[in-house]
Amino acid sequence: MLIKRIITAVILGSLIMIGVIYLPPIGVSLLALSIVLIGAWEFSGFFSKWTLIVRISFLLTLIAISFLTQLLPVLPILILGTLWWLIAPYFLWRYSSAKDNCFTKLVWQWLLGIMIFIPCWLGIVIIYRNFGMEFLFYLLATVCAMDIGAYFTGRLWGKHLLASEISPKKTFEGVWGGVFAALLIAIAGVLWLKFNLIKSTGIGVDFSNLSSISFVMLTLVACLWSVVGDLFESMLKRQAGVKDSGGLLPGHGGVYDRVDSLTAAIPIFALGLLLI
Repeated sequence: MLIKRIITAVILGSLIMIGVIYLPPIGVSLLALSIVLIGAWEFSGFFSKWTLIVRISFLLTLIAISFLTQLLPVLPILILGTLWWLIAPYFLWRYSSAKDNCFTKLVWQWLLGIMIFIPCWLGIVIIYRNFGMEFLFYLLATVCAMDIGAYFTGRLWGKHLLASEISPKKTFEGVWGGVFAALLIAIAGVLWLKFNLIKSTGIGVDFSNLSSISFVMLTLVACLWSVVGDLFESMLKRQAGVKDSGGLLPGHGGVYDRVDSLTAAIPIFALGLLLI
């Protein structure tokens, strides 16, 4: 299973990197939208009352909103998306403590999907368009390091469960191992951005000592909240009684299973880049 996961991750990661590097900006936006829409389609399958027409209508709504966001100020949308993820742990706590499902009505499920996927897609567009592909790769690398560090640390030393009613394998030890791995990648990434990217491209990002520390702290916050995104999808799967969101990616499950952590990390990181 681990070998299959690694092979799938390498192939998928390589295809995404090639697409981001060689596609024009509109192509990158459409690539990101396609990935987000596949994840959203899998998300819609968690709710048994969603008919095929409802699921298709949901995707069409996401497409319409994504194009509408290009005509609106991006800062309020990213703030709204970040605020959602800041309160998401409350719903995790309610489910963990009392199996309380707060998203039983169609309107709340629909709104939930919008809040998960639209800020994620918009965050990708803003990071790529305003700061460059290097910053997007930087975030993907740190979140990936967080995930890998948490996985192996949890398997080796994990004892204290993080949310036993939601995910029986995630531990506090794993989270701290992931944070340490993400920190190493973040520091290396900042040095690379500071001494190579900025000198060669002149991107208007201040990498003074204080700002570099702020940038690393922003990265760690985004990585920590990636755990919230992961747990939130796990909660939805528990409520739906399914193991994976889909079977499109061998060894990983569905696309939403792979981007769940990014749905939380990306809008936080994009908002932070615009503010620091």
